Amino acid sequence: MTSLFCRRALALTTFAFVLAGCATAPAPPAGPAAVDELHELASAVEIRRTAYGVPHILAPDLRAAAFGLAYVQLEDHGVRIIEGMNAARGRSALVDGARRADDDADA
Repeated sequence: MTSLFCRRALALTTFAFVLAGCATAPAPPAGPAAVDELHELASAVEIRRTAYGVPHILAPDLRAAAFGLAYVQLEDHGVRIIEGMNAARGRSALVDGARRADDDADA
């Protein structure tokens, strides 16, 4: 009897921790302050490309470097990134038409 109680308590505790881990904090509002912050990051980053198109990111800190990396990735692979996001969210048919409805059913 005690063993069954311990197993149930352990299962309930594990479930509570998993549920708490899935909770997300609300996103900060995207107002003028956020836009100003992005402009500051963009002005702090310098991106140079070699003759072969290899990007070199110069930034004063890690946050600005991450912004520069994201910018370069979207420049180079933007269409594929957006298509992948739409596919993962099950929105391919909404964007690309009814021919992608079967792909959305798999997502």
